[in-house]
Amino acid sequence: MRCEYDLECPSMEKCCTCGDDGKHCSQPLNVTACLQQRMLAELLIMNEHEGKGYVPQCSPITGQFEARQCSRNGLICWCTDAQGNKLPKSMGPRDTVSCERECQADYTQQEYC
Repeated sequence: MRCEYDLECPSMEKCCTCGDDGKHCSQPLNVTACLQQRMLAELLIMNEHEGKGYVPQCSPITGQFEARQCSRNGLICWCTDAQGNKLPKSMGPRDTVSCERECQADYTQQEYC
């Protein structure tokens, strides 16, 4: 899609110059699905009361979904797969939910999975 400004692009896409072909909307390379969903959720909940809704928790190292996700108020948590999908029968009070996921070869500590 041709563009002149970022606001003309859908979702998280940015208006970038692509060689001699002019400006086009494209997905930034450093924005993971988790970070994209997190930014969108933060925009949507600005007018909600504190404690409602869900904002994805992303790894500060990889930008991927953390294995354990929790509601904004932190009372309810659940486990997710690498794509951020809730795992069946994993939801419960935060103190009872422990999630582990196999790490990628580059990461050996659980918090970086």
